[in-house]
Amino acid sequence: MAPEISRQRPRKGKTQPEKKPEAASESDSDDSQSNDEAQEQSEDSEEIEELQDEESEVDKDDMELELEKLVFGDSAGFREGLRSFDVDKKGSGLDVDMSAATEDDGDDTAELGGLADGDLFFVDSGPATQAVIPSAQADLGAADQDIKESAAWEDSDDDRIMVSIASVPRLRKLRITEAEDVISGKEYSRRLRMQFERLNPPPDWAHPPKQSKRRRKSQTGGSETDSSDDEMDVDEELSAQPLAKLLQDSDALTKGPNGRNTKKRKLAAEKINISRLKDVPGEQPSSISSLSFHPTYPLLLSSGIAKTAWLHHILPYPPLPNPLVTSLHIPGQPLDTVSFHPSPTDTRVFLSSRRRHFHIWDLPSGNITKANHALSTDREQQTMDRFKISPCGKYIAFAGPITKSSGAVTIVSAITSQLVTHARIESSLADFAWWADGSGLSIVGTGGEVSEYSLLDRRFTAVWQDEGALHITTIALGGRSGHDDFFGGDRWIAIGSRSGIVNIYDRTAWLPGKQQKQQQKQKQQQQQHRPAPSKPTDSHPTTLIPRRPTPKKSLDNLVTTITCLAFAPDGQVLAMASRGKKDALRLVHLPSCSVFQNWPTQNTPLGRVTALAWTHGSVLAEGEGAGEGRGTGLYVMAVGNERGQIKLWEVGL
Repeated sequence: MAPEISRQRPRKGKTQPEKKPEAASESDSDDSQSNDEAQEQSEDSEEIEELQDEESEVDKDDMELELEKLVFGDSAGFREGLRSFDVDKKGSGLDVDMSAATEDDGDDTAELGGLADGDLFFVDSGPATQAVIPSAQADLGAADQDIKESAAWEDSDDDRIMVSIASVPRLRKLRITEAEDVISGKEYSRRLRMQFERLNPPPDWAHPPKQSKRRRKSQTGGSETDSSDDEMDVDEELSAQPLAKLLQDSDALTKGPNGRNTKKRKLAAEKINISRLKDVPGEQPSSISSLSFHPTYPLLLSSGIAKTAWLHHILPYPPLPNPLVTSLHIPGQPLDTVSFHPSPTDTRVFLSSRRRHFHIWDLPSGNITKANHALSTDREQQTMDRFKISPCGKYIAFAGPITKSSGAVTIVSAITSQLVTHARIESSLADFAWWADGSGLSIVGTGGEVSEYSLLDRRFTAVWQDEGALHITTIALGGRSGHDDFFGGDRWIAIGSRSGIVNIYDRTAWLPGKQQKQQQKQKQQQQQHRPAPSKPTDSHPTTLIPRRPTPKKSLDNLVTTITCLAFAPDGQVLAMASRGKKDALRLVHLPSCSVFQNWPTQNTPLGRVTALAWTHGSVLAEGEGAGEGRGTGLYVMAVGNERGQIKLWEVGL
């Protein structure tokens, strides 16, 4: 150890001058001060020399010298680095080293990639099981193939970070094998990205289709003008794409004859397989008064008293489920009923309100036509708010003037909007429904009298009475009987009343052959037990429909007024709902006529139902973004309520 220096050095600074000393005393003092300073300097130099001698006696080993050189460097290495530094070729040496390292890594990877997994290691994972989700290895390989361009920025720390994905429960789903635990930070980020894209696939707009550049021959325009015109054309195509693509040239969204499974699949009774889909986004400013599905495209049309009709693309999958395609606002026209034309080739939409006219909206062109000449000579018809289009697409039936003693249905041509005929009944009109072939209607009065009107004969072919009728409110037809010449081929008739009771009738029991067999069976029973003279049959002389038929089932599951009745496309399910009570909706299985017990539940968010609509479940498999396994259900049901919400459910086997 070097000895401590106890001598204190004099402070450097200005000394305060003395007050006018004498000349002799000043010279003596200066000489003495200079002698003292010289003596002190000599003593300090002697002490420093002693310290250096002591330090030189301690020899440094090689490790200490090497460490000192690495930390502090040396003058020779510094000068050599300056001479080898080239300003013009800055970074070239680093690039060469990095490329060489990359080539070495690539060679190692290639050598390992040529080996089989069994040659690298052995994993005892037990018996093999089928994966529930797609293989992560396949996803990783696909992700590597998709990445064709290098990343804009890479963090070198990602390779040095090690993450344990087995110790954290939330990260265990990122493992490829059960025994995998620690992975690098780069691999961790890639698996997170893969998991996110698996749950949220990239939208369609993120992968725009490649469009060929248009070359236009211009006499005066240059290349710059042509390129700018092409960019403007692309923008115009994108802005007009939603409606044009859905309604004009979209083969993916069109339901062709081979798009559906023609084999009829039967539903089981008692329990229904139903799942909720994404709701139509947003709440309309008023209650939903009408819903209508397009016959061929995944489009849903809705309306309310807010004077607006909304057109949504039914695509209940991420990232934007059920987007709004377009809307139509008609000032001063609270829309009560809207409907697509049932023909696949007709793109017209019909809209009506409590006015003496209705509107026709042509979707491809966007033109709106006001039809008011149908009732130019009919002063009794004051409103056209309720209408139903015939399944054949030739006629439109409007609910005519309603009084306590009479009612009528006004039939108008769907092509020319001209008046065709009136179908008048002898009671107040409650509701009406078209036959399946569009050749006639079933009209019911509030008193329960049902009149079968043939449009071909322009007369009523049968009249019968609903059992226990107490102020009828609605009627619906559905299913196929297999006899198209018998009242249009419909099998089921459902009639709802103000008391909440729904009567379901089976028209196949009214066929002439079955009627005669039933009458003969009744006569045989009467002759065996009570022999009596035969009585005239209580039936229509032409169609043999009983005057008072017995319903196959009377349903009393609802206790408020029945406002909505709608059959599924193939007639296996009947939806009945009441607006008078919250969540008052039931689904009925046919032909058993039993109510499904497992739906709706107490947690089903229905609200006060105001509108119902059905469509085929295959519509979901034909939209963009529908993946494997989607759209395999039988039907899709749309439910509108008083809050302006539209909810969707899919019914499967």
